[in-house]
Amino acid sequence: MANKTLVVGSIAFDLIFGIEPTFKKEIPLVEGKIQNVNMTFVASSEARTVFGGTGSNIAYSHALLTRNNVVLFSAVGEDFKATLGKKLENMGVIDRTVVYPTDTARSYQISDSNFEQMIIWQPNAYSHIGDVDLNQTIDNKMLLECIIAIFSPGTPKSTLRHIQNFRNLNKEGLVVFDPGQMVNHYDNQSFEKCCKLANIIILNEIELLKVKSAFNLTEKSITNDYMLKLIVTKGEAGSIIITKDDHIEIRPHLTEGEIKESTGAGDAFRGGLLAALSHGKDLEYACIIGSILGSLSVQESGPQEHFITWEEAVEIADSI
Repeated sequence: MANKTLVVGSIAFDLIFGIEPTFKKEIPLVEGKIQNVNMTFVASSEARTVFGGTGSNIAYSHALLTRNNVVLFSAVGEDFKATLGKKLENMGVIDRTVVYPTDTARSYQISDSNFEQMIIWQPNAYSHIGDVDLNQTIDNKMLLECIIAIFSPGTPKSTLRHIQNFRNLNKEGLVVFDPGQMVNHYDNQSFEKCCKLANIIILNEIELLKVKSAFNLTEKSITNDYMLKLIVTKGEAGSIIITKDDHIEIRPHLTEGEIKESTGAGDAFRGGLLAALSHGKDLEYACIIGSILGSLSVQESGPQEHFITWEEAVEIADSI
């Protein structure tokens, strides 16, 4: 398939378990301030190991809706190919990962009944993501076939390097800058360079606040000075598209089933969004498709356990 989507981001095995009581109940406060942190939580369920990582999760949701056009680039360990790698390949994901003689990244995730989380990230092989260029495993022909490319959280250095790799060859592709939780690690110069090479930036509400305070930016300066389209995700409250001329509220697709796990919902949104764009849909419609994928994700026990076809997603989107 000529029109491909490049997904650059982490691949990991997630260890997830619930705890009691909630974080807010257990954190010691005196006069509204956190005191010495020494907390004990009781696991409310058995720990589960599931497939994860931002890049892997985005590729999974995208591949549900469009087979054989997702190119996945990451740094992985020797335990990836025969497990998660095989699953994604069977879905039509084009594996262009770089394998290192160590373990794939691990994410240890603790969730309470409010669906608030604490995460310990062990990068392992992913610590090498900044050491390689895209063309180490992706030839120029394939990079030119990528009409969309998303650069999910890596290090500021690796993200800028990979966006530059892509832009040096592919001038026309749609670049999505997705700094995520790594936004705190950027300096002004690296953040600005990434923005100038991108067409769209995606942030959640907390990440947007961090961007505004760290880089002295506003929504207007992001859209006007960098000429970016800004997508702000708000979880169950939907999302917003902000451009130089528009401010579009996207209503959420509310879940009808029980919310089981919020991990990866934002990645599912991104996967649905990119798939819709690859189908030629506009950004507003693409955000609606993303919302549908995100709502399905939270009803399952892991970020790669939901299922929907493109036709089913379109039917839901057209009914909203």
